[in-house]
Amino acid sequence: MWVNHHRLFTRLHHMDGRILAANGFLLLLVTVCPFPTALAAEYLGQPAGRLAAAVYAGYFVVVNLAFNFLIEAAARSRHGALHGLDAAVIRRLRWQLRFGFVAYVVAAVSAIWSAWVCIGICAALWVFWARDLFRGAPAITASAA
Repeated sequence: MWVNHHRLFTRLHHMDGRILAANGFLLLLVTVCPFPTALAAEYLGQPAGRLAAAVYAGYFVVVNLAFNFLIEAAARSRHGALHGLDAAVIRRLRWQLRFGFVAYVVAAVSAIWSAWVCIGICAALWVFWARDLFRGAPAITASAA
């Protein structure tokens, strides 16, 4: 999350109230990350593991929404807040965020049957978000990468 947040903010050349509010919400969620992670780690493999995994995936649904709000606030800024990102890159970011949202919801729902499947989907999404970092792509994505 920190890396993708940093990558976004290296491209912003103007801040407005919407961007600041969306950023504040995202940063609040970033500070909460250790708690659902510890909850999942503590209860995985126990009877409460499915609920803990659902909370973990649900947390990332909310983080994904926060990244969506931030990207939209920046993309819609009347000052053209996203410097160097053309419309095709913005469309790609929006697609990635929508895909991530659906995948995290699927992960959370899959916890009803298996905590391990839920955590596995979340781990696969980490790879999904991190792949651009290693390709040097200009994308800014949304999750634990």
